[in-house]
Amino acid sequence: MALANGATFAGFTIVDRLGAGRSSTVYLAERQQDSRRVALKVLDADVSADPQFRAQFDRDIEIAARLRHPNITAVLGHGEADGRLWVATEPVDGPGAARLMRERYPDGMPVTAVTTVVDGVAAALDYTHEHQLVHRHVKPANILVADPFSGGYRILLTDFATGRPRQNVSRRIDQYALAATAINLLTNRAPGTYIESGLAGDRPDLAPLDPVFARALSRNVADRYPTCRAFADALRDAATGVTTTTPAPQPAAPQPANRRWATAALAAVVVAVLAVTGWVVLKPRLEPDPPAAQAPSAAPANDQPPPPPPPGCEDPAIAATALPLRDKLAQLLMVGVTGADDARAVVADHRVGGIFIGSWTDRSMLQNGELRSIADSAAPLPLAVSVDEEGGRVQRLSSLIGSQPSPRELAATMSPEQVYAIALDRGRKMREMGITIDFAPVVDVTEAPDNTVIGDRSFGSDPQTVTAFAGAYAQGLRDAGLLPVLKHFPGHGHGSGDSHTGFVSTPALDQLMADDLIPYHTLTTVAPVAVMLGHLEVPGLTGTDPASLSQPAYDLLRSGGYGGPPFTGPVFTDDLSSMAAINQRYGVAEAVLRALQAGADVALWITTDEVPAVLDALEQAVTTGQLSTARVDDAVTHVAQMKSPRPPHCGG
Repeated sequence: MALANGATFAGFTIVDRLGAGRSSTVYLAERQQDSRRVALKVLDADVSADPQFRAQFDRDIEIAARLRHPNITAVLGHGEADGRLWVATEPVDGPGAARLMRERYPDGMPVTAVTTVVDGVAAALDYTHEHQLVHRHVKPANILVADPFSGGYRILLTDFATGRPRQNVSRRIDQYALAATAINLLTNRAPGTYIESGLAGDRPDLAPLDPVFARALSRNVADRYPTCRAFADALRDAATGVTTTTPAPQPAAPQPANRRWATAALAAVVVAVLAVTGWVVLKPRLEPDPPAAQAPSAAPANDQPPPPPPPGCEDPAIAATALPLRDKLAQLLMVGVTGADDARAVVADHRVGGIFIGSWTDRSMLQNGELRSIADSAAPLPLAVSVDEEGGRVQRLSSLIGSQPSPRELAATMSPEQVYAIALDRGRKMREMGITIDFAPVVDVTEAPDNTVIGDRSFGSDPQTVTAFAGAYAQGLRDAGLLPVLKHFPGHGHGSGDSHTGFVSTPALDQLMADDLIPYHTLTTVAPVAVMLGHLEVPGLTGTDPASLSQPAYDLLRSGGYGGPPFTGPVFTDDLSSMAAINQRYGVAEAVLRALQAGADVALWITTDEVPAVLDALEQAVTTGQLSTARVDDAVTHVAQMKSPRPPHCGG
């Protein structure tokens, strides 16, 4: 029996019924404990009572509930109520890839878009395989494209087919299904047709991809790629040989605003309910999804995505990953400038993604309109303009926007509401000058004296106090139109020294998780927000590498392994040129490469002199395979998302 709107079930209030499959119903619901909206899947009583189904369900859901990955829809809760099993997942604002293809790309999606989708799904699949979970139902309808039309872009894999038997199933069956899905997205035809004639049969332009697909679809499982990531990398490399006209997206009527949320939540999970009790072993050849079964919808027929964007305003992930390699790499750099001439030259000559206003910068460019002029000329993406404006000891703009007490003094003498008002006022003044990013607030937790490296730059020694005041400060900046940046992950407050002057180590990770990392649990959930990684060695995590150059540190943040939610926003390094924790080991070019390899989206340093050499070194690293194209595309996608809203001619 369906639950009525307003009914309560398992601690949730039903908001709307979104759709139903053979043995379950999906609702948009609100969790009563915190008013968080979720996509709630409720299984029928007869299925819930089946012993074989329950045994597999219990195993799978325990694994799925622990998965924290930026390309997987997160399980927020599960259980049983009134004799029915239920699962709550994050709702996702965006369509399934099947619907996107059907409504926007009836002749097949662009190659760059498909490789982006495959990259995200491959990362998700390899992650689940590491956790001993095989998906077994990869297809376009189970791939979500979050916020594809509104400045955000995220590939998510859903429907982990909870309850299906999995005896003796190889994880490479997922690779087969992913390859078949990619063919479907490229051509909008059944993968079986490919097996008969290859892509070259009627799409000669896609012929360079045939050898990759032939291996991934091999009937001999051992002949396939060792991992889904290996298949994705091979496909992206082969795609560089494809010269084809991008299929034009079909125009569609704007989506009614009052249906957007319900449709988004439906896209997140209604695709999952159809197969949750399928009990069908995947055959060597995937059958095409029947059109009516790909994305069942409770939405009215006029529920359509927005019309195609104007030229230069394409979906960020697609547009950014289609840039020439050197332009992609330049977008990942943020460099300090001495003044307007220096800024204009590095933006015009090297097309860097961002500039940094430091204590050495001639700030007249912020008053006479020159910064605005430079930003207006930036290409191929908008220019990010950043500053360190924390208050107290770290103020670069006090002569222009006034002085602010230190964070420690703010927390001791004011309320969070008052701190919010201060940040809002200062943020508005900065935004008016053309600044878009403030490397604040400091969320380090410390009781150290005021004049130590963090000291009074921290809001205090209690994680909850830091969370409250840093959160208020971040929200003030956010409401002023600036991107706040939380720093210094994973925590500088209890470090052994000053990373400006030497190497620094932190307490062990378990100690950081009990104190220093607690503010990130809450503050990373309010978007838009970014995180800066500090030059901090973490025993048992980074070895002798600083966190800013350590893949395990970035993985900790991205996966949620620090004890909070997975972080999917942009990630910056601290300064890679003037701080001794880095420059006593590496030159700028080597440090930037290591940071990007490790997982940084934006590498920061304080001069423009090194930009040509850095770009040359990065291009060479991509050519030799030291820096993967997938890593570059992941970073440039985060940068493109960060730079929303887009230019005025794009609207919104």
